[in-house]
Amino acid sequence: MTIEISLLSMAAAIALGLPIALSRLYGPWPMRLAATVYVEFFRGIPVLLLLYFLYYGLPTVSENYGLGISLKLSALAAAVVGFGLNYASYEAEIYRAGIGAIPPGQWERPLRWGCRLGLHSAASSSRKRSASSCRR
Repeated sequence: MTIEISLLSMAAAIALGLPIALSRLYGPWPMRLAATVYVEFFRGIPVLLLLYFLYYGLPTVSENYGLGISLKLSALAAAVVGFGLNYASYEAEIYRAGIGAIPPGQWERPLRWGCRLGLHSAASSSRKRSASSCRR
């Protein structure tokens, strides 16, 4: 069960982390603000508090406000969602720092060669490649 929770929550974190990092770097200001709030919120609250809220708090909120739907999650679903949401904020920061660490010249060289987006990273990874390796 522990390995299943770990693998599922890591998959969710990876799937959420990259769009959040890209939004934080290149999105319009409302999207950047939303991504920043997400990252700071989920990095700032304890994971145990998040798990308690997802497992015990959501059904109570549903009952108290009469939403008409049950928000009760199974223990597995609450763990996967909680760990996934929490770790996605850390994953987004890892991606953002990694993208920010690439020197500007390494982004510009393939663009000068006329590379398409898919060949951009392959062409910039080696200095021995020529401009003709981008034009396929």
